[in-house]
Amino acid sequence: MVPPLPSAATREERARSAYIIRARAANAAEDIAERQAAAHDMFRLPPMLDVAGRMSYSDALNLGMGPITREFAQRVAAPKKPEPALYPNANVNFALYNTNAKRVRNAYSTGRFDDSLARIQAVFQANKEMYDRIAESTGVPAELIAAMHVRENYSDFLAGNFNVHLHNGQVLGRTTTIVPAGIQFPEGQFYEAAVHALTFDRYRNDVKERYELSADSRDIIAMISWAEVFNGQGHFNAGRPSPYVFNGTNLHDRGTFIADGVFDPYADDVRPGIYLIIRALMGLE
Repeated sequence: MVPPLPSAATREERARSAYIIRARAANAAEDIAERQAAAHDMFRLPPMLDVAGRMSYSDALNLGMGPITREFAQRVAAPKKPEPALYPNANVNFALYNTNAKRVRNAYSTGRFDDSLARIQAVFQANKEMYDRIAESTGVPAELIAAMHVRENYSDFLAGNFNVHLHNGQVLGRTTTIVPAGIQFPEGQFYEAAVHALTFDRYRNDVKERYELSADSRDIIAMISWAEVFNGQGHFNAGRPSPYVFNGTNLHDRGTFIADGVFDPYADDVRPGIYLIIRALMGLE
């Protein structure tokens, strides 16, 4: 005797169960890419497309969807053509963003730079007009520009001199001799030099577009990841957190590049990283 087919109600209940299992798997995944893959798999189940179509998204959230939002569900439910890469190693930079997002979950200040961060906040407020002006011209948040100024030439930032190339912290009026070498802006042209530093490189511009950075951005992960692209991805390529980004947190102790391409595992970076600076300037510390 052929067993009877499951009723429509039974089929739907099974589909709901499969839906919940995959939703919970998506939410349990720590890595963003894993979470997206799990959610993608969840909505590809043939019975799920039917059930999800009849189930309200509020019900879906209550049944285990968690942070998988309606908009995200709609994006992954139907197949899409892959976007063409804007540059050869676009995937590397998505990996960088995802890696930093995962690191930030466990990052905390060691307290080493608390006094420095308070002083940086005061200097930023005193000179905010300059950073806002550069932000409007470049689409890079003012807080990130100031943080990069700290990293490239801390003493110039603290003094409010604005007498360096933001490209690498070397003084204005002289041709730069380290990466990027061969650049010269006259004294008094910090604004012009900063705009050039933040916009002249097509590769960085493509990354900025992918990260959807703008002068008003509040996405700290995008900011610190773009800053790491700006500074160089040597640490990321070696699988370690960058002191340029994470110095002063539990994620970095010692070891940094002391010259272009020269890494010293024992060197001590004496400036706070971009992550802590941005948090301080955004009032998150």
